[in-house]
Amino acid sequence: MNTPMIERRAHPRDDTPALMRLKDVMRVSGLSRATLYRQVQAGTFPSPVKIGGRASAWVKHEVEGWITRRMRERLPRKSTAH
Repeated sequence: MNTPMIERRAHPRDDTPALMRLKDVMRVSGLSRATLYRQVQAGTFPSPVKIGGRASAWVKHEVEGWITRRMRERLPRKSTAH
């Protein structure tokens, strides 16, 4: 008895680590190259990872986390005074 073969395709999971190159990080963060690297040095922006000889990239979820934190900082804080 022949049963039909089920085609299985690999679907990327949402939690799959992804890397972003400098150009993409600059685009989504709104930071210039110089500002981005200055913030990396100051420890206020995620550090890149080496992916080759002279190539670096940023972990996507770390960059997204940085953006989320910036957005939360702009929200007005609830006042406890009446």
